[in-house]
Amino acid sequence: MKQFKILLLGGILLLLSGCAKPAKSINEVTSAETSKFIEQDVNSGEKATVGDVVADGASIILLENTFDEDVVMTLEVLSDYQAEGFQFFGQPVSLTVKGKETVMLNQPAAVIFKIPEDQLSSIEKEENIFAAYYNGESWEYFRPDSVNIDSGIVEFTTYHFSDYAVGQLSREEQLRFYAQQMAANTWAQQEQEKNFIAKFEGYLNDTLTEAYGIENKETTRKILQTMVKEIPYMGGMLVSAANGDELEFAENFASATGKVILDQMELDGDFMGDSVTISSTYGKIAGDMSENDYEEALKNITKGLATAIISKNIAGKMLVAGAEIIDVAITDWKDKSIEDAYQAYKNGSSGEHGYDLDAGDFEQLRLQMKGINHKIYYDGIEAYCKRNKISAADLTKEQEESIRKSIDTKLKQEFDNRIAKEGDVDKQKSYHEKVLKMFDERGLLKEGSFGYAVGMTLEDRIEKLYLVMGKILSHTDKKLTLSATAGEGEISIEDVCKLMGVWYSDRTNGKTKYFEALKEMGHAREEKKTTGDYAWVLVEVIDGSNDREWDLQNQSETYTYSPSYSRGAYSVTTTYIGESDDYYDPPYVNGESLTVQANWSIPPEVIQKDDVISLNGSIATTANTQSAYKFSGSTGAWLDNTRLATEDGKTTFETNFDNNYESQSGTVTATFGEGSEGSKKVIEINLYSSNKMFTQFVYEWKAVGSD
Repeated sequence: MKQFKILLLGGILLLLSGCAKPAKSINEVTSAETSKFIEQDVNSGEKATVGDVVADGASIILLENTFDEDVVMTLEVLSDYQAEGFQFFGQPVSLTVKGKETVMLNQPAAVIFKIPEDQLSSIEKEENIFAAYYNGESWEYFRPDSVNIDSGIVEFTTYHFSDYAVGQLSREEQLRFYAQQMAANTWAQQEQEKNFIAKFEGYLNDTLTEAYGIENKETTRKILQTMVKEIPYMGGMLVSAANGDELEFAENFASATGKVILDQMELDGDFMGDSVTISSTYGKIAGDMSENDYEEALKNITKGLATAIISKNIAGKMLVAGAEIIDVAITDWKDKSIEDAYQAYKNGSSGEHGYDLDAGDFEQLRLQMKGINHKIYYDGIEAYCKRNKISAADLTKEQEESIRKSIDTKLKQEFDNRIAKEGDVDKQKSYHEKVLKMFDERGLLKEGSFGYAVGMTLEDRIEKLYLVMGKILSHTDKKLTLSATAGEGEISIEDVCKLMGVWYSDRTNGKTKYFEALKEMGHAREEKKTTGDYAWVLVEVIDGSNDREWDLQNQSETYTYSPSYSRGAYSVTTTYIGESDDYYDPPYVNGESLTVQANWSIPPEVIQKDDVISLNGSIATTANTQSAYKFSGSTGAWLDNTRLATEDGKTTFETNFDNNYESQSGTVTATFGEGSEGSKKVIEINLYSSNKMFTQFVYEWKAVGSD
């Protein structure tokens, strides 16, 4: 790639340290091919600018303490380079430190390129401009931080030195780039979605019960499963959780839930109607929907849900749950510096991305990450302080170090988790490449189409399309296939693209035309009717010990969870393992804990259609050494989507601070009714205390005694 360097003396550069001043030592050399090689002394305690963006086509701005010591930095303008699908603007530059093979920086350095005047007219769109890094074998592309076409200035930051370039990336390469980015994020998002549903299912049940008297498990899960696909809604909730704003969190959660409910009501006018026992507010919402006043319906449902969250006094608990989800997944795989660190950890590195280490050597990786670590630590400490409503200045050195260690642990766990899922990531990349190609071929990514805002980037348009595709798939029971034709129980990508077109062209409140098209194309959910005269026979027992979810939660540096599972007997001990702190009253005490135990009788193996089955349940606090914390537990039983109740209507047995950790027990009853050949019903008994354990008893409608 680099064939030769010819040195000539000359030139002057200015160091930036508050104000410009002459450089201490600069050597500039020019060859016949107009290559340049600049050497400059850089004082570690001062700001500096190396290279002149106008004269040299590129420059780099360094902050104080970028290096651990004074160095001689070099900037070489290269003359021999090529890459398929990438049109170079100007010439690449090689950034090095004299006498060092690899260089990682303590501070982010700003690299600035100027696009030559004679190439500005060839720029098709600003979104096509990418930066590139040469890894020794090929060019890796990434989005620059800023692009100004009028001035021709492109800027990005880096934490390591290498060969860099800017140019125009072909559409095909861009789609590959975004497919890879999405694949890396998909597996992490799926883990976050599972965690979100597990943590918020109980809170949403409480909210719907308070607002509308609904106690319907299927409704709750359907809402949550749809919500997690709608990234902007869930993202807004998690941001407010990170900021420690309970009221904002309640409003964001209520708004996201309300949108999902109204969408489902468009598909099924009685989506919640059969379960509603508090009809006044719900009736107003249903009336608004029947009059096509979507905005008024959304306003009313958001207000009702937010009021319920606040009145149930669970906003704070929900906020903590949201913050814990963020804590479990701290990695943004769209951040190139994180992706580079991961690749070095997975494959080892001999200079690539600025690292020099063996594969799997996390301690060396952590030491070499330098400025990247500083940023991760800073963000983590800031988030911790916001969640706990304290100032960073109030943290002791021991507390800061504890947070840093926690971040290191979580980062390594995420890297190890991704390595274990790398095969899935590769499959996801292939999947996303096919989907994006289909979107592009059908004009769905075209700038200015479908109401895309002016200036919306290709990345934003892709995210918006995936959001809508997620909505569409949440409105059907069918599985997406990338084939042109769909089989039984499938929806083709062709039909999804058609429905996307209808979605974007539909200007009606509540997307009425879209939902009509969904039904006309035969993709809306259908209710299955049941008939027959057999018995319900136990065919399967599903053990929900949830070991994986507990392992995820035990990544916390603040709490440990010790669950115990057997069918009909569940217990959880939750222990605070953070630092003791008597600043608060009552104080936080390391080791304070709560143990909750739930017990249930086991349902029979055969149930006749008219049988009334009874299940005996109880919950108790068996150990309590809490000081500041108010851990709790609740238990209940379900038949499909309905909570089972005692004779006096009690559906949940609880032990918590509000009831002085009393023991509760009772007998709940249920009737199965008739079914149809092969239809199934499920009884679930569970304990929820920081997470959930459950046992599901699956019954099938079949002839008694049949296999």
